[in-house]
This record gives sequence, structure tokens and C-alpha cells, in this order.
Amino acid sequence: MAEKHIQAYKDYVKGMKYKDLAEKYGVSVNTIKSWKQRHGWERKKGAPIEKSVHTKKGGQPGNKNAVGNNGGAPQRNQNAVTHGFFSKFLPEETLEIMEEIQERSPADMIW
Repeated sequence: MAEKHIQAYKDYVKGMKYKDLAEKYGVSVNTIKSWKQRHGWERKKGAPIEKSVHTKKGGQPGNKNAVGNNGGAPQRNQNAVTHGFFSKFLPEETLEIMEEIQERSPADMIW
């Protein structure tokens, strides 16, 4: 029996399937699986054992979406205020304040 599992291991490492090993050595497929588990059989795989973490930062080379953005906050979409729900239901005073804010340049604003 000891000879069989050693020979079966050598064939297993070469890439034979459980079913073929079982037929060749006259045992059941479950016996082959048992030998594999008991004796720690492993095949060499092409994939690396350690997984790496994606650490590359930035966009794709040639991406033009962020051209001109100097790192500040993106300009917000004002369509809802101008045309949507808020334009109908906000008080006039609030709408006037919003218009003043939109007319000012970012350099004029004091935070």
C-alpha cells in the first residue's frame, strides 16, 4: 500500500486526474483523495502564492477628464437649484443669495 500512494503522488504531480489514478492503482477515487489529504499532496501552480495589493495611484495615462483641475473641490451641479424642485419652493431671499454666490468668483469668497 505504501508503494501505491508514493507512485500515485508522482503521477498526481504530473497532472493525472483522480479518476485516472484510481483506475491505474485499483483503488477508489475517495482513496486517492484521502491519500492527497493525509500526505499533503500539492501540484505546482503557475499563480503566485502571495497576493499583492493594488497601490498604483492616479488615473489612466492620457485621461483628459481632470485637465485644469488644480486639486480643489469640483464645481457642483446647480441644475436642481436653477430649474428643478428648489427653484419653485425656496423662498425668494434664498434664491437671491444663491444667485449672488454664483456670480462671485472663488477668490472673492471668504470662508
